[in-house]
Amino acid sequence: MTEGEIPEITITSASEARTEETTTPASGASTIPRAERKNPRGYNALQWAIRDKKVNDLIKDYPNVCPLWMEWIVDVIDNKPKEEIEKIILEGLWEKKLKSRQDARVIKGAMQIFANQQELLEYERTKLPAVADRNLSP
Repeated sequence: MTEGEIPEITITSASEARTEETTTPASGASTIPRAERKNPRGYNALQWAIRDKKVNDLIKDYPNVCPLWMEWIVDVIDNKPKEEIEKIILEGLWEKKLKSRQDARVIKGAMQIFANQQELLEYERTKLPAVADRNLSP
């Protein structure tokens, strides 16, 4: 360069500089392969989107129900024939009798269940001789 010549300067904007930095070869965490969604039913991208929308709507409508159950029911309804679903509903094939619920009972020892304190005291007097000597009034 001779005297009096103006040196050539290239000006790059900040966004261009950032672009150049990000286009460099990847290294570190970006080279780790990402997890892929399991697809045992062979859904395509559109079917996944529809299924996710149905599951999200159910989660909003029933917030106290496990989201995994929502996914299962959507898969069942989408993949079973309508006749089979109607049969399950009408004949109650998936229904079962509820177990009776316990009501404030005392569990003692080897899973002995007593309805009240009096039954517990009676059990201790008759079945446990060492306890019978003590005064066990309620």
